[in-house]
Amino acid sequence: MLYSENRFIVIDGPSNYPVGPWPPGDYPHKSFAASQFLRDVVPRHCLGHLRFLEIVFAPFNHLNKPRDGHPALVDWLETWELAKHNLNLPVLTLRLIVATCAHSGHQGFGEMTRAQGKEVLAVYNSIVHPLRRLGPTSDGGLARFYAELAWPWRWTTWVSVKLEAMSNQEVYDWLASKDRELKRRTEQFVMEERYERVCVAAREPQASAWTWTCRNLEAWGSYSMFQERYLPTEPEMQRGSPEICTYLLYFCTFPGY
Repeated sequence: MLYSENRFIVIDGPSNYPVGPWPPGDYPHKSFAASQFLRDVVPRHCLGHLRFLEIVFAPFNHLNKPRDGHPALVDWLETWELAKHNLNLPVLTLRLIVATCAHSGHQGFGEMTRAQGKEVLAVYNSIVHPLRRLGPTSDGGLARFYAELAWPWRWTTWVSVKLEAMSNQEVYDWLASKDRELKRRTEQFVMEERYERVCVAAREPQASAWTWTCRNLEAWGSYSMFQERYLPTEPEMQRGSPEICTYLLYFCTFPGY
């Protein structure tokens, strides 16, 4: 599989439902799921065969975000420093997603202030900043990079009041403009002078399966890091299967693990 087309999706959240946020409290693990994927799941000498990697984080707010200096953020920085020497960047497409919370009922999303939303943006910066080392070089950087980061204030009371005066189409357009601006700024930050040619001119790959329905992950042969599931051996990963070109790896992290 790693010697042909491949598409890996690593979901970091409390369940296999990416739009469900972590409960209030500090991020509960010492490393992110994608860090574990790049360090522990894929053998180092196989990293160069990755062609498409999508990293999905469950929604963050001011109550569940990793604190400044959190071990997972430190490990994240170290992971990309190591991985960039083993990844074949000119043939790798990387997509980073922070999912939008499904609704305003989850604690922290409705009452978030402007200042608290900026704390969430600071976490986005901590996640994005190490990726900049992968993108700018014209002859050795990422083939393509895409980002979809949820606008933190989407479900806040003050935004809801603003939207009441709008039509359904106006609400959709206004919120979409906020997401597009975050997307543009993030992709431009990572790709720098290559942004227009790589991110704008090239057609972005289609949305991944989890965005259509999160209930069908089992049907795609998912592997959960914290449950008893089958993980292909290294020879099997190298040999691959012509019938399967997409793997969804959802790292369901539960208390106690």
